[in-house]
Amino acid sequence: VSTQSTGGYPLSQVKTITNTAKVYTRLMDLVSRLAQMGLIHGDFNEFNLMIDDRERITVIDLPQMISTSHANAEYYFDRDVECIRTWFRKRYNFDSDDRPYLSDIVCESAVDVEMKASGYSRDLASQFEELTLKKEDEEEGESDNYESERDEEDEESEGEDEESEE
Repeated sequence: VSTQSTGGYPLSQVKTITNTAKVYTRLMDLVSRLAQMGLIHGDFNEFNLMIDDRERITVIDLPQMISTSHANAEYYFDRDVECIRTWFRKRYNFDSDDRPYLSDIVCESAVDVEMKASGYSRDLASQFEELTLKKEDEEEGESDNYESERDEEDEESEGEDEESEE
């Protein structure tokens, strides 16, 4: 990805930021949002973050992303967070105790599954597929139960109609 196509500059080349706390918070939110989708960037640092003149962030270099199900997910997540914390401390003289922890994040979607991110093993894939199929079967069963209940009700009301005609 070229810097021209993203409309910004690598964070590594930016000497000052107007809203340092706001940019830092956005970056921590991005790390968290990726984890909510089941992903960890794995190389979330000043070289893979672009910032434009309005201090909007673009994340680049995504192919190495791993799943939050990866055996070393917490290590990679913490490394991503610490890269940003260290950069902001050294470059912008900004320090904050506000930081996300992988254990506090609830995964809301399974983008890691769709992307087949590293760490999402075949075993997990088959378990996911099994659970998905089981849920579909249960939902179909509920639908079938609803259909048979409606059929029984229809038969009963037909019987009542015939009795009332007599």
